[in-house]
Amino acid sequence: MAAHRIEVADLLDQRRTATALDLSSRRRVLTDLSGTHISGFRGRGMEFEEHRAYVAGDEIRSIDWRVTARTGQTHVRSYREERERPVIIAVDVRAPMWFGSQGCFKAVLAARAAALIAWAACGNGDRVGGLRFGASHAESRPAGGRRGVLRLIQLLSEARAEPPGSAGLGLQDAVEELRQIARPGALVVVLSDFHDLDPAAQRGLRLLSRHCELIFGLVSDPLERHPPPPGLYPGKTRSTGPVLQFNTRPDAARQHWQAQFQAREQQAQQTAIACRAHWLTLQTDEALADGIGRSFGSRKR
Repeated sequence: MAAHRIEVADLLDQRRTATALDLSSRRRVLTDLSGTHISGFRGRGMEFEEHRAYVAGDEIRSIDWRVTARTGQTHVRSYREERERPVIIAVDVRAPMWFGSQGCFKAVLAARAAALIAWAACGNGDRVGGLRFGASHAESRPAGGRRGVLRLIQLLSEARAEPPGSAGLGLQDAVEELRQIARPGALVVVLSDFHDLDPAAQRGLRLLSRHCELIFGLVSDPLERHPPPPGLYPGKTRSTGPVLQFNTRPDAARQHWQAQFQAREQQAQQTAIACRAHWLTLQTDEALADGIGRSFGSRKR
């Protein structure tokens, strides 16, 4: 398995591990978020059926405010359960994801996790689609069986390392696209380092969570979580740029380094709580099966 590029064979191989992944469980799953947030998958997707008058006990979030305003009477949208749930997996392949000090690059780990979840969804009878966002943006519509997974794998295998500052979809743009393609009741998985999780992206995720089940997968490297040993380290922002030096000797510099990642992680976790999303941590220095298995659990045999 290559550590610095996404390979088709590597993604196909995730099928073996997926057989033990319990993605179908509707039980309440205890995540490792601070505050002991509890989340559970809603199950199959829901397809719009009709508008009807509101009755006591209906969920407020099912109210269709446009129809209510037009008719002067409160109406809700009712849905019927689909036979197959759409599962849409969004993978961040922007420049910051093409980095890794141990194990593999973050983009490679995110692609492996996407393939693993896709194979598990296929085994559960769900339809699989994907979104690859960055300078090389592409999407695949949900499809049933192996076809949906293979489309996603092909989409991910075409991703290439992006130079710093590459133009393309940011997280906010990716979320807006997900809102356009994700039908009510879909399971939406976002795999990213969330380095640009700004208020606009948070607002979009909250809107998406009103009708879809969400999974946030935070991808990180140990060098992001903890600074290197005290010293002077050379580096460049690009291949033709000047050589820079990073001084990690002062305690203040080391504390600031660690605080930056902790702030990003906390912001992503708080957004997950607000969206009632399932939380997943993926680390380049950890086996993928360990990270995903810790969050989802194993299938009962």
